[in-house]
Amino acid sequence: MGTSRIQLIGGWPFNFISIIGMQTTFLLLWATLVSNLPEDNKFVKRSEVNYIKKYFPNTTNQRKRIPWRKILTYPPVYAIAASLYGADFIIYSMVTTFPEYLASVRHMSTSLTSMLSGLPCLLCPITSYLASQIVDTLGEKRIVATITTRKISDVIAKPVAGLFLLISSLLPEDYVVSSSVLYATSGILLFAFQGCSWPANMAEMAPYHAGEVFVIAQAVSMTGPFMAPPIFAALTLHNSAGEWQLCFGITFAVLVLTSLLYVTFASSKKADWDEESTELN
Repeated sequence: MGTSRIQLIGGWPFNFISIIGMQTTFLLLWATLVSNLPEDNKFVKRSEVNYIKKYFPNTTNQRKRIPWRKILTYPPVYAIAASLYGADFIIYSMVTTFPEYLASVRHMSTSLTSMLSGLPCLLCPITSYLASQIVDTLGEKRIVATITTRKISDVIAKPVAGLFLLISSLLPEDYVVSSSVLYATSGILLFAFQGCSWPANMAEMAPYHAGEVFVIAQAVSMTGPFMAPPIFAALTLHNSAGEWQLCFGITFAVLVLTSLLYVTFASSKKADWDEESTELN
């Protein structure tokens, strides 16, 4: 049964109370388990600290000068931003738009739409692990280059997943099972392979400045979920299947464009500015 039908604490309030509870739990875990430096963390073994320092030997508490100009003028940074934009856009479509379409056009129950939208997240620990194993094997055995594995993962997580979503909306109204399977498959592909795309690429390209790169990418990507709701609302005034299909067609086009930008400009080569941090006086 979907949480929207749980009558505990008045129904809908339970959704938001449970979200606050989970966020508080994760915040406490983060505050307890995370430290500024590996050697300051009581949960990290000495062998693990040595391994980390092997790849990040200059870990220090001292403040560094961030090469913002070079970061902001580096095309692969915007390739990551484009990929993250597409990821946020399809997540919005899967979590918000498509369940609304299933309920209003295909007349599915809230329980079923909640289950379908939650299934990819539930399977994510398994599917993302399997996807990462496949991608790592391809790279380690030099079957394809590392950056190629990132680009393949991006195409699977976005255009391929978006195509399943679009086909699901184009099926006749009585094809409920087929539509549900395609919808769930879209989410599984997204959550399985997106972690092998831009997040891993970001750490390869700028291990010392991954945080700054992520800030830029996140600032760009958040415009998608901000702009999509009013646009989709304007396109679905009559709540017809054709109007919704247009929305998913737009989603697919966005995914193709953002993935194309990523495939064209992404790089796994360590940026030359990533080691240009100089200590502030």
